[in-house]
Amino acid sequence: MRVTGGAGRRGHPTIQSALDEAARSYGETRILIAPGTYVEQLVVRGNVSLVAKVPGSVTIRSEAGPLLDSDGTVSLVGLRLVADGGEGIVCRGGVLEAREIDVETRGLVTLWAAPGARVAARSSTFRGGRVLYSNASGTIESCELVDCPDNAIAVIDGARVGVRDCRIDRPRFSAVKVEAGSSVTITSGRFSSCAQTMVAVIGAGARADIEATIIEDAGTAIGFAEGSTGTVRDVTVRQARHAFSSRSGANPTVSGCTAVGCVETGINVSERGAGTFRDCVIQDAEAIGVFVKGDGAEGGQWGAVDVSGCTVERSAVGIAVEGAEARFRDVRLSRLRFAGVRLLADATATFDELSVTDTPVGVDARGTSTGTFTRARIIGCSPLGVSAVDEARITISQSVIADAAGGAGIQGTASLVMRRSELRDMESFGLIAMANGTLVVEASDLLRPGDIGVIGIHDAFVDVRDTAVKDAAHIGFRLLDKCSGQITGCSVTAETGLAVSKNDYVRVNGLTSSLRTITDSSASYQDATVRQVTNVYGPFVLGDANGPMAWGNGSVIQGQNSEESSMSSGGGDMPYVGGPNIQGDASGQLAWGNRESVRQEQVRSQATVNEASDIATVVAQVLQQLGALGLPDDELKDAVAEGRAVLAEVAKEEPDRTAVRRGINYLKGTVAGIAAGMATGANQGGAEIGKEIVRNLGSLII
Repeated sequence: MRVTGGAGRRGHPTIQSALDEAARSYGETRILIAPGTYVEQLVVRGNVSLVAKVPGSVTIRSEAGPLLDSDGTVSLVGLRLVADGGEGIVCRGGVLEAREIDVETRGLVTLWAAPGARVAARSSTFRGGRVLYSNASGTIESCELVDCPDNAIAVIDGARVGVRDCRIDRPRFSAVKVEAGSSVTITSGRFSSCAQTMVAVIGAGARADIEATIIEDAGTAIGFAEGSTGTVRDVTVRQARHAFSSRSGANPTVSGCTAVGCVETGINVSERGAGTFRDCVIQDAEAIGVFVKGDGAEGGQWGAVDVSGCTVERSAVGIAVEGAEARFRDVRLSRLRFAGVRLLADATATFDELSVTDTPVGVDARGTSTGTFTRARIIGCSPLGVSAVDEARITISQSVIADAAGGAGIQGTASLVMRRSELRDMESFGLIAMANGTLVVEASDLLRPGDIGVIGIHDAFVDVRDTAVKDAAHIGFRLLDKCSGQITGCSVTAETGLAVSKNDYVRVNGLTSSLRTITDSSASYQDATVRQVTNVYGPFVLGDANGPMAWGNGSVIQGQNSEESSMSSGGGDMPYVGGPNIQGDASGQLAWGNRESVRQEQVRSQATVNEASDIATVVAQVLQQLGALGLPDDELKDAVAEGRAVLAEVAKEEPDRTAVRRGINYLKGTVAGIAAGMATGANQGGAEIGKEIVRNLGSLII
């Protein structure tokens, strides 16, 4: 080898002997190393350059201890260094520059920058060990780091490092790990094959700024934790378990990034993590595009998790929030396999300008979650646009729900408030409230909402105000069982059907419609405005009972005065005061004491027989289909019992229509949740069978 310095060129038998001479020199020394393999441990001091005469032809190998220990101003060029039993390069201080070197260790440190040192590596390869910066500074540029059994690059104890245009493959733990008080800048890298977190930023004061990097095949591509911060821009992640993670007090800003084919989530915020995520695209996540999960503690400030301008496509779920607070703006969710938005547990989330398209369920809220949606567009979500169950609370305003089997469904003690919104082009129904759910609709339009615009069943509460229902196929409002509430200032327009079919517990005020409103009740008909009555077997009286009545008798003489009246029918006299009196067979029909005109029709027994046959046929078919719905055992048992009771009733010579109607309504209520896609645990295809059952039961004349 040759040593070039103040004394000119001369040869040395070993590299270390040349270094010893260079250490005694006050000037810069350049040592040219001839091709070959040198088994040495080198100590480098002073201002020295070690240069392979032919790049890549010089191998320096050691069996124990650091292969090269430097302190000074040192340059390494074109060397191959193999440490079989210790560290590769240790820079204890000063400046070290490495260019076109290849360093290999057996699981230890390939390059160690000690406190105060500045180390720059360029166009080099590091194998089998990690590059460590401890309270040091420097750059790693255009390098390759492979097969590290630890972290490929570790930045700790306040170190400051730039990583540029590097390729890192198969690290065991992380490609780059940044610990508390340290920082790294990563630009234009390509990292692959890490089962853990590819870039891990952990601890208070830890920071990573990452740009234009590709990460493939990772556990978590980029993870911030324990109060760390940083920025991530224009990063592409492929085939990671999680693309971007923030937890335990971390607060990064992620923008313009793409995540494709994540096994679980694209964006994952948990354990009081925070972050701002802008203009990102997440595609084909197996589980959830954006997942925000709390730890059960009290939520943080609004905006702690802020997602805007993002797109999620072809994932199972677009956005899920569980036990946490988050805010979403201008988010687009499409072609998802299950739901656009899921709100779970104690979630509190606000959405402004949300778009959900071509997804089975647009919004699915459960537990004690709260969701506020403004200017949302939920289009083509079938079977259901919005579902709220348990104790969930949903508010929708200035929004559109369109092109679905059903618009929105509420059950449990959940509530849905819809204001100044539009629902249109439903296949089955517009809005349904079941169990103890609450439905409030204000100043909205329901256009072509399917068979029924608004349904209230069980013990639900329905309050609909200043709302127009247009072109419902059968009924504008259908309110059954003990559903209560009011319909105020609304309108129903359609060519055929009913405006309202309701019970006694719902008030109708100021309804505008040319269609009929009927009240189905065994107690009172005072709230109904009936234009046509079809009566079988007995009298029907609407209005104040102000006159006498004799009906279905062979011979009757009627009279009335203010005190007492009498009727004669060939026998004795019968006193009458203020109401109807019937003697003889009840074989006629009567409308009596009405203030408005009433049209009367007589339906004879043959029609009754036909109706009973239709009911028996449909109910028998329903009993055969119930087992395919996946109902819980107790619900299935009760539904079968109700169906059999209906069959027994219609087989009688004079069926009890109230009992039949009650049984039919029970069956419809049981199946409605599955037909709307709201029930959990239903067998595949259950929703379609449920819709068929509801449609067939609804067509019966009872």
